[in-house]
Amino acid sequence: MTIKKYYSLILLLVVAGCLILPLPNKSRFPEEMLTKLSLQHADRSLVLSLFGKPTAIKKSGEYWFYGDSRETVGILAGSGSGTIWDYEWLAVQFDQHDNVKFHEFNESVSGCLANGICNIYGLGDVTVTGNSVLTSPSGEDLTAKNYRVKDDECAVYFYQEPVFLIRMANGPVDLTVNDVRIGVINYETYLFLTHTTGELSLKAYQFNIHTRCNAGEKLYLKAEEHGWSRKEGKDFAPVPSKLGEAEIQKRRLALPD
Repeated sequence: MTIKKYYSLILLLVVAGCLILPLPNKSRFPEEMLTKLSLQHADRSLVLSLFGKPTAIKKSGEYWFYGDSRETVGILAGSGSGTIWDYEWLAVQFDQHDNVKFHEFNESVSGCLANGICNIYGLGDVTVTGNSVLTSPSGEDLTAKNYRVKDDECAVYFYQEPVFLIRMANGPVDLTVNDVRIGVINYETYLFLTHTTGELSLKAYQFNIHTRCNAGEKLYLKAEEHGWSRKEGKDFAPVPSKLGEAEIQKRRLALPD
């Protein structure tokens, strides 16, 4: 939470007659630690020593993400009480030599960084560690949507359909290709990959699909939950190219694992 927003909120609560109790929970990302990431020698070992094990690792370790949530303010109002939570997260990108290539700190649970990476789901929530959904940089999203498939490969696009219009009812779902987990998405995102021609084994939810990767083809796959609860059924199946392409255009590319 920014200082400006913090004091604006405090002012509103005071005007409303609430008793404000600041809580001594320090940020996991103090300025003096973030500044060290800009040093010339900043590398993966330094990041690990400063912040510990990352909350999420994406793109085969190229990106480390840290998320945190903490109670910052206690509120007493009449016979009731409550707390205000602050959500913060940090993204660190490494080059091929494990040096820090990019880093940015964000104070919004659903914030986006300068390069287009957005915290979509789970980062900072300890209950979903390992299933965090983050978007790829904007340029990579554009490249995936306009990708021209080569003659010796196919392209695979994977997305999730909301439960009716109740989008928050969907938990994330992961895609596995030939027994290798590719990544995790929710309804706002999609995964993209290319694969050499030949047989493909694809898995999402409890379903396995065996199909052929045809040269020059774009294969669109949809994961879907039916009904008002997750217990009422799930599907995972290919969809026609025209439908799949239209759905991908509505979404943002997710960072793979």
